[in-house]
Parts: sequence; C-alpha cells; structure tokens
Amino acid sequence: TMAGDETPQQRGRPGYETKLNFHVVTVADVLRAAGYHTYMAGKWDMGVPDAYSPDKRGFEQSYALLNGSADHFELAAAMGGAQPSYRESGRPIELPRDFYSSRTYTDKLIEYIERNRADGRPFLAYAAYTAPHYPLQAPDEYIARYKGRYDAGYEAIRSARIARQRALGLIAAGLQPAPQHPLFPAWSSLPPELRLLEARRMEVYAGMIEALDFNIGRLLSYLE
Repeated sequence: TMAGDETPQQRGRPGYETKLNFHVVTVADVLRAAGYHTYMAGKWDMGVPDAYSPDKRGFEQSYALLNGSADHFELAAAMGGAQPSYRESGRPIELPRDFYSSRTYTDKLIEYIERNRADGRPFLAYAAYTAPHYPLQAPDEYIARYKGRYDAGYEAIRSARIARQRALGLIAAGLQPAPQHPLFPAWSSLPPELRLLEARRMEVYAGMIEALDFNIGRLLSYLE
C-alpha cells in the first residue's frame, strides 16, 4: 500500500510496509547475478532511506528520484510534499541546470547503456518516468503547440471525441455515453477565469504527454 494510505487493518502487517521490503529479491537482483548490466532512471518510490535505494536492490547504475513526486524542472517539492531526494548510483546529486525529468531520465539511460555497449552483455533498463504526475509542467515549446486547443470546454471536446470514435468504428453507433460526472459542473456555468484556468491546465498536460512521448521515442530509436 502507499505510505499514508494504510488502513488500521494493514498497518504493521507483512506486505504492507509501504516500501520494498527485504523479504523479496528484485528482477534487477536476479538478472545482475546472471551477468546482466542493470540500469534504472526515474521515480523510485520504494522507500526513501538509502538502505532502500536502487543501488541496494540490484541496479548497477541508477539515477533515481527516491520520492514519489517532485518538481519536474528543479530540486523542489511537488505541491507541499516532502523535499525530494535524488541519488545517482547511491550518491546524493545536484540536478543539472537544464534538468527536465522526462528528458534527463532518457539521457541517463542512454548514457548507461552506451557506456557498456561494447562488452556485448545483455542488460535490463528500467525507465520509470515521473510524468505526467503532478505538478503539471512541460517545456514552453510543447505547451505552445496546444494554445487554444481546449477553449471549447470539456463537454464539447468529449462530444467531438465520441463522434470521432463512432466514425472510426471504435464504438457502436447506438451506444450512449455515460452522463456527465456530478463533480464536474456544466462548462457554461464556470466563471470565465476558471474556464481559462481549466483550458490552460489541459494545454500544459498535453504538452507534458507529448514531451514524454518524444523522449520515450528517443530511447526506442537509440535501442533500435
């Protein structure tokens, strides 16, 4: 279970420690013992103390955010959470000035694989991207591509997507969509400033997803 979400029935019980306990081995442990290189980059969230960090759980090289979330551009907490801890192969690190989580994690995995590429050994590379976990953040050039895309509001966008899915044959022509969720008021009832905020959030989210997709593509292209 997640730290802070334990029920009274779970608290203190085996298997509900909120961290990767020492009663199990990881796939990295097993493969490293079998001669694989083992690498990871990204969010760890398996226990913040150094005893639980990736270098202690089978990863030969790692660039890890030990916490569950953090700012995507700098060493700062996400929305009032704990101060984030980053480790590279067990050592505390300063983030580079051009850090952006999806880009930097990809850079690091490629660096690790390339470093040992010539020896011909197989490898495990675990890419654990933090995006699109909050806070919603993306490089400006990605956000700019979606300017105005969501101004029509969630009802109009939902209807257009359903119509498109029907035209493509993905859903049956007569299938009726579920009623609008009661937690979301009609778009027309929102004050103008809240509509602007909601549309902007979606612009940033879409940019964040595209940046993630691009960097996964970089990793796949390198592997090919």
